Amino acid sequence: MISTKEMIYDLINREGGYVDHPADRGGPTNFGITLDTMLRWLVETMPTETAVQIYEKNYLMRPRINELPEILIPFMFDSAVHHGPKKAIEMLQWEIGVSPDGVIGPKTIAAAKKHASPALVNDLVARRLEYFHNIVLRDSSQSVFLKGWISRAESFQT
Repeated sequence: MISTKEMIYDLINREGGYVDHPADRGGPTNFGITLDTMLRWLVETMPTETAVQIYEKNYLMRPRINELPEILIPFMFDSAVHHGPKKAIEMLQWEIGVSPDGVIGPKTIAAAKKHASPALVNDLVARRLEYFHNIVLRDSSQSVFLKGWISRAESFQT
């Protein structure tokens, strides 16, 4: 009888390496493993330290949230993870009177320093709550998440 490993290696040999044929409805594969399967595997088995590195690089450093005043960083970081950095930064820019482009540059940093306060954090929480309610108004299937979203945002109120 063929062993499990032999059977799997036979299959891998039949499947070949990386293939991305436009007519293949399964999309790109490597050894017959679809991208969707690989991504699910990576997410399910991701070590905590990898998540830490992704969060730090993509949601704190790259969008320059780490350069904002200290009082704003935790809220802005959480918002960037939850909504994407661009949307989080646009919300901040609206609140501090900077033309919203979703990018932290010198004008955003200067205005954030000028307005940094517990009141600004609370205003940002309120804007985020409004954003959540608008999501649910546009797509009622998202209402299942609303209570958790509200609790998450309100945890930053000062």
